[in-house]
Amino acid sequence: MKRLLFSSLLICLFIVPAGWAQTPDETYSDSPVLPAGIQGQRIQSLIDSLNSGDPEKIRLFLTTHCTEKFRSFVPMEDHIGVFRGLLQETGGVVFSGIRTYVPERKGQTVVIVKDRNYESYRGIAIRFADAPEYLIGGAGFSPARPAAGPG
Repeated sequence: MKRLLFSSLLICLFIVPAGWAQTPDETYSDSPVLPAGIQGQRIQSLIDSLNSGDPEKIRLFLTTHCTEKFRSFVPMEDHIGVFRGLLQETGGVVFSGIRTYVPERKGQTVVIVKDRNYESYRGIAIRFADAPEYLIGGAGFSPARPAAGPG
C-alpha cells in the first residue's frame, strides 16, 4: 500500500512540474519538427519508451538518456511505474510539436504530444543538461493547449 501511495505521489511530481505550464496571456508558436541532433533523439526515445510500457526499454532509456541525478531521485522501479502509469492513462502519445514561448523559457524544451485515449494535448517540459551530451535532467507532464498548426 505504501508503495502504491509513493508511486501515485511520484506520478503527481512528474505531472505537476510541467505546470510550469502556460498562462493564458503567454504567446507561443509550435514547430511540427523534432529538434535536430541528440536533443531530438532523446525526445523521440522518451516518447518511444513511454509508449512501450516495457520495463527493460524504460530502464534502458533512463540509463542512456537521463542524468544520474534524475535517475537516482527515486528507485528505478518507481520510475518504471510512472512511465507505465502514464501509458495506461494516455494510451500512448503522438508527437505534435515543440512549443516556443514569448517570453522565452530558458533551459526548458516543451514538447507537445496528443494522447491516444482522449485525444487531448499534453506538454512534456524537459530540462536538458549541458552540451554536448544534453542528457535529460528533468521532465514534467501536464495538460496543454492544442498544437498551433497540424497535430
